[in-house]
Amino acid sequence: MAKLSMAKFFSLFLLVSVMRSEVGVGQRLAIECRRQFWYRDNCVREDCQQLCLRFSEPAAVAVSSECPASHTCFCQYWCLDK
Repeated sequence: MAKLSMAKFFSLFLLVSVMRSEVGVGQRLAIECRRQFWYRDNCVREDCQQLCLRFSEPAAVAVSSECPASHTCFCQYWCLDK
């Protein structure tokens, strides 16, 4: 099993919590509303998560981040389906 960073675990936990709380209230689900790539000199997960949060999508209910390459910070923003 892949090892999750604390920030990514919290983002996924928040996403699942929001999805569960919305079940039965119009059956709204979280969907990806935006992706963003940032090019950095050295991608560190904690810095990447902070960067993603700083430029967050206004309607986002959860944010996930990762460093798929040493010079790339990848952000995903999740919003509730309308």
